[in-house]
Amino acid sequence: VSCHKGQLREDGKPYISHPLSMACMAKGLGLRDDVLYATLLLHDVCEDCGIKIQDVSESSQVRNAVRLMTVAPFRYDLTKADVKRRYFEDLLQSREALIGKALDRIENLESMVGVFSRERALKNWRETYYLLMPTLKRAKETLNMRDHDLLHILRGRLRSNLKWSMAYYNLTEQE
Repeated sequence: VSCHKGQLREDGKPYISHPLSMACMAKGLGLRDDVLYATLLLHDVCEDCGIKIQDVSESSQVRNAVRLMTVAPFRYDLTKADVKRRYFEDLLQSREALIGKALDRIENLESMVGVFSRERALKNWRETYYLLMPTLKRAKETLNMRDHDLLHILRGRLRSNLKWSMAYYNLTEQE
């Protein structure tokens, strides 16, 4: 909480409302995993607060999940598209990172409609549709059977938010 003190979301709300909202979604989904909750609460501290990954948590699982949720600086030997593809593919290494990213995107799609510019909304729409959704589908092969229903719920909620974003911003699938 102190890392994000004074930071505001683009909608003017205190930044901490974002990870807290993600944690509330996780609770509403019946998730009772301390590593997941710590990951949700800390997922943006490296990108937004300059915290080094080794200083994020004493838990190696939490550190790893936060690391995987943190977009690495752009490497000049890769295109931006390759960096993004690798980022989403790497989420499959950690259940907490994958679920965290899905909840992060759900929360962003729900709270930022009307706040994000059309271009930013389109960028999020494309990343969600072309990268996150297929990654969640592939995750069914790698995660425990107990997570199949959860993945189905997350994908359904993302699909609904994608449709809502398309309607609000007048996006077309050809864009």
